[in-house]
Amino acid sequence: MNTEELAGLRQRFEKFWAEIRGSRLYAGQPRNAQSAAGVSLAREALRLATEAEDDDLLLEARKMMYYSLTADEQYSEAIPYSEQAIAQCEQRGQYGQAARVRIGQIEALSHAGRYNEALEVAGVAEQWLKDHGDKIGYARLCTNVGNLYQRLDQHQRSYDQYMAAAAVFEEAGDRPAAAQVYQNLGYTLSQFGRFEEADAMYERTEQMSSELQLGELWTQARYNRAYLYYLRGRYSEALQGFSRLREHFKDSGSVRHSALCDLDEIEIYLELNLSQDASTLARRAAEQFRQIGMFQEQAKAQAFLGVALMQMRRFGEAVDAFRLAQHGFEREGNQYWVALLDIHRADVHLNVGRFWEALSLAAQAKQRFTALGIPSRQMLSLVLLARTSLALNETAAAEKYVSEISSIAEETRAPLLLFPYHMLCGQIAELKKSPRDAERAYRLAVQELEAHQSRLQHDDLKVTFLHGRNQVYEALVRLSLMDESDNPRRAYSWCERAKSRGLVELLSQHMSSVQAHREQSLLERIHALREELNVHYIRS
Repeated sequence: MNTEELAGLRQRFEKFWAEIRGSRLYAGQPRNAQSAAGVSLAREALRLATEAEDDDLLLEARKMMYYSLTADEQYSEAIPYSEQAIAQCEQRGQYGQAARVRIGQIEALSHAGRYNEALEVAGVAEQWLKDHGDKIGYARLCTNVGNLYQRLDQHQRSYDQYMAAAAVFEEAGDRPAAAQVYQNLGYTLSQFGRFEEADAMYERTEQMSSELQLGELWTQARYNRAYLYYLRGRYSEALQGFSRLREHFKDSGSVRHSALCDLDEIEIYLELNLSQDASTLARRAAEQFRQIGMFQEQAKAQAFLGVALMQMRRFGEAVDAFRLAQHGFEREGNQYWVALLDIHRADVHLNVGRFWEALSLAAQAKQRFTALGIPSRQMLSLVLLARTSLALNETAAAEKYVSEISSIAEETRAPLLLFPYHMLCGQIAELKKSPRDAERAYRLAVQELEAHQSRLQHDDLKVTFLHGRNQVYEALVRLSLMDESDNPRRAYSWCERAKSRGLVELLSQHMSSVQAHREQSLLERIHALREELNVHYIRS
């Protein structure tokens, strides 16, 4: 190829880059027509560069390929091109270019589930960026490392990375990059239960996306906001949001985001005990994630399928689903979900009377959560250990576990597991033939139950941690009938109290229609507090 032809080819490559960058693609966005067009341009560039046998053009073509493939949700396909580009840069002594390619490579590796490799790549890039004072490059690195930690459910680390990136982008006036970080911060804040701050971040992202004409970022912020509606207990708005977005993602060809909508809807269906619908969506989502190689999301869908099957009392299938999901999370290195699935599996074994298996799995879960430093999940494991010990008539062991729950609750001030704690105390007292102690414990359990019911609307709070709430009233009726002094009156009182609680739940659905004359600012504050509390109950 002569000099004139080569010059013309380079001008053509500049136009390719201008068109690809003009689409404002970014790693992790939903696949759309622009990202697909970017991949087509990159393939054409690679063909031309290979035919021309020109190293400069070949490097540019490889960079185009990894950049456009990552934006088009083809993460595994992008990685070889990034590796080739890095090797070529380093052979030419262009270490700065190599560091910048590595920044993008982290995102592709993370979405492909290759987290350890991504962290190693990040370490190499970080060293060069710090040594050469490249603040903007370092901020972009922090953003992608934050995304990696987000996928591993290590939200505090993720938050720290995003905050570091946001500070640099704000100082530099890089508004598009800042808008992306604000969206990521919104998701992380929602995981901390800081809903108002999360919503403010999403609103900020939407506003900046509109101003900067970043259409896909705006759509992604709307998607994350729909999930925030779920966390806040606003199920109808969340479902409507996911339904609209799913159609958008299907039209744009984003299998990943369409399946993510399914994954989020499953959580809502499980909260509402719509088990059949949840299982149908879970199977579909798992298959879609498998096809595109997103194995962590596939494992989550498999775990949700297990929960749905368990709700339908199909315990054998549930165990198989949980086991498959756990293997998936073990491959991903996500210890939190591995431990959580130990609890799910233990619960299944407890339900089918396989007590020793349940005991072993619950103990394993407790050990994992202790190592991870998550007290609320330690307590959940202990509740399961105590329940299993009672099923085995090992009262002393159950008492030991209940004592541990009490110690952790005092240290962490975590009240959300007080109901099962008091229930266990009552059951232990009954087994020890101490009806007065049992009644005292059950009364405390009722107080805990009714306190939550009186403060929170039932429709806003689909609690899953209050299993056995009817049994506590049954236990109090039973104990009253065992007492020879005025037992019918007391038993009748507990029956009426149980019915009253159910009536309050029904009436609470219509409370908004009789609140018109109350102070609006106070009602808004109560509503905000209710939403903030909702996530803690759901997660417990």
